[in-house]
Amino acid sequence: MTATVDADKVVRARRVPVSRGYRFELVKLVQERLAGYARTRQPIGPGKDIVREVVTIDGVRAIFQDGWGLIRASNTQPALVLRFEAASAERLTAIRAAVEGELAAVKRTMHS
Repeated sequence: MTATVDADKVVRARRVPVSRGYRFELVKLVQERLAGYARTRQPIGPGKDIVREVVTIDGVRAIFQDGWGLIRASNTQPALVLRFEAASAERLTAIRAAVEGELAAVKRTMHS
């Protein structure tokens, strides 16, 4: 995992190994969940954050009030690439927990 600190934001990225055969399906299912939360304004994650917008260019990006989380399928490796940006380290942790929680929930449904 890598992390950088800018003057006014914190950025973190990591790779999550997944089977090559279903990485795009995972992203699509997370996208559907996040889009539903954006429509209903249902809070997610331990910080009870509201997804303000979902952008589906090159994966799925959940936009929050003070940051975002991105999940995209790697085109070259059997992995997902996750990136997060927030105004503070505390908010980055909350956004990361919310987005990774949705990914974990989708993985559980695929394996059940």
